[in-house]
Amino acid sequence: MKPLIMVGIDIEPDAMPDWTYKAPLSFEATHDGLLKRLVPLFLKLGIRPTFFVNNVLMEENRVVDALLSIRDCELANHLHGDFIEPSRTWDDAAGKPGRENQSEYPPDVERGKLENSTAFFEKNFGRRPLSFRAGRFAVRAETFRILEELGYLADSSVTPCLNWDPVRNFSRAPLQPYFPNTDILSSGGHGRVIELPITIRKACFPRPRFDWLRPTHTDSKRMFKLIARTSSEKSPHGPPLLNFMLHNVDIMPGMTYAKNEADSQALLNSLESSLKYALELGGEPLTASESARRYKA
Repeated sequence: MKPLIMVGIDIEPDAMPDWTYKAPLSFEATHDGLLKRLVPLFLKLGIRPTFFVNNVLMEENRVVDALLSIRDCELANHLHGDFIEPSRTWDDAAGKPGRENQSEYPPDVERGKLENSTAFFEKNFGRRPLSFRAGRFAVRAETFRILEELGYLADSSVTPCLNWDPVRNFSRAPLQPYFPNTDILSSGGHGRVIELPITIRKACFPRPRFDWLRPTHTDSKRMFKLIARTSSEKSPHGPPLLNFMLHNVDIMPGMTYAKNEADSQALLNSLESSLKYALELGGEPLTASESARRYKA
């Protein structure tokens, strides 16, 4: 079975190398990084990206209008709970980092933040979001119950193989799309929200490491191997999924990963060559919600 190709881009305010948002807030990573660098690449290749939009950006009308102008994509919700009620930590995101894990909130606080960010998304973009990614990948079983009640089809927060900390331990999570059970680390659940895990696999040669479909973390040669490996895997609910990820700020010189213009171009080249290879293997580009509809419980 030919793989599906999903590209999820987290859309953030301009950030410093330590992920602190710039002060005053600025959005060149959207107007330049996304619209002028990434979107033309996706249109050229026929990729249908999913843009997971940080709730901070939804407060900026110019950014909302820019995102609405992009065709052949899906706009999705990306919660950074530090910057939204209830129990909002910061009134102004300028000069602040998004460091909170929503999976550590009391259940009623997480629910309130998801309800508010979903309503804010609908107000600004004119429709309810169908796909979600938690800031800092911080999901838990309760998250899926809330997402289902709010009408979501897909989550893409799980990073298989990785153990960030006790509340974000995905080391035993399934590698291919699954309907989470009560602990989110096992399949066999009966909910309607499917998990579309980011493509990460453990590699052992020449040294132990974790390879992602993420050009900031894995070079193109290793991504080619990961694409070939993942494309041949069996997926219990449908086609195997190649799930790439990146942030809009990653390709902006002087922000999170690219130190200069040469670094930016190298990341774009790596992403392009890897996507081309996935297409050569017969991969079908779909957004997150389109992908979700291809899988059956």
